Amino acid sequence: MLGMAPRDAWPLLDDDVYSADPLITAVRYLKSEAMAGLTLYLDRRIVDLPETHINLLESRFALTAIDVSRHWTGFDCTVLNVIASDVVELEGLAPAHAEGEIVAELTRFFPFLTEAKIVRSYYQPHYSEPLVTNEVGAWLFRPEAVTGIENLYFAGSACRSHIDMNSMEGAVTTGLLAANAIMERNGIPYRTEIRRPKETSKLLMHVLRILGLPVAAFAKGWLSLRDWMRGEDANVPPAKSKSGRLEDRKRRRAATLKAAAAARGANYSR
Repeated sequence: MLGMAPRDAWPLLDDDVYSADPLITAVRYLKSEAMAGLTLYLDRRIVDLPETHINLLESRFALTAIDVSRHWTGFDCTVLNVIASDVVELEGLAPAHAEGEIVAELTRFFPFLTEAKIVRSYYQPHYSEPLVTNEVGAWLFRPEAVTGIENLYFAGSACRSHIDMNSMEGAVTTGLLAANAIMERNGIPYRTEIRRPKETSKLLMHVLRILGLPVAAFAKGWLSLRDWMRGEDANVPPAKSKSGRLEDRKRRRAATLKAAAAARGANYSR
C-alpha cells in the first residue's frame, strides 16, 4: 500500500510501472502547495467566536481559523487553530519571523489579540509536506485505491473518495478503501464499513444551476459591454500564459485518460 504524497511517488513511476498501468502516472498533473498551521493558546476565553471554521476573506495569507477549545476537552481558554493556505512569501523565513507575520495579519481580523496574551504557540510550516490542491479537473488525475498492478494500492488524502478533499477524513477513507480491496483480492470475507456523509441532492444542484443561468448570462453580457466601452475586443482571446498552456495539456491528457480507463473498465468519470 502506497501512502505518500503524489510528488514523492514520482521517482517510483518507472518504465515497469508505466507499462503495467499507464493511468497511475496521471498523478504528475496534480498540483501541490504547502499550507502552514499555527496553534495559539490564549490566556482567556473569547466568548464571541463561533464554533465553526472562520474564513478570513482577502487575508494576506489566505487564513482560516477555528477555536478548537470548543471541541477539545480540558481547555478553559481559547485555542486558535489557524491555517495559512498561501505561504509562498514566508518560505525561507525563520519560523519565529513567519509566525509573527501570520499573527500580525490575524490581529487585523481579531482585534482581541491586542489584549489577550498568547501563552504558547506551535507553528508548522509544512514546506516539505505539501497538500494536493482541489483544482477543477483534479479528480481525473487522482489515483484510486485499486490499480492495474496486482500488489499495488494507493491510500492518502490525494486519492479518490467521496470526501473529495485533502483532509484527515479523506486520508482515513482511502486507507479503508485500500484495506478492503486488499482483503477482497486475498479472499478475506471481512470488510470495514465506510460511512458516507449526507450529500446535497444532484437534482437540486441541477435546478439551482438552471436558475442561475440568467444571472451568468447577464454577467457575461455586462463584462462584454464593459470591455467594449474600454475599447477592448472581447472576441480576441488573450495570449495564453505558461499556466494556460499547461491547462490545455492537462485537458488533453484527461481525454486520453478517459479513453484508456474505458478500455480497462475503470471509472474515471465523476
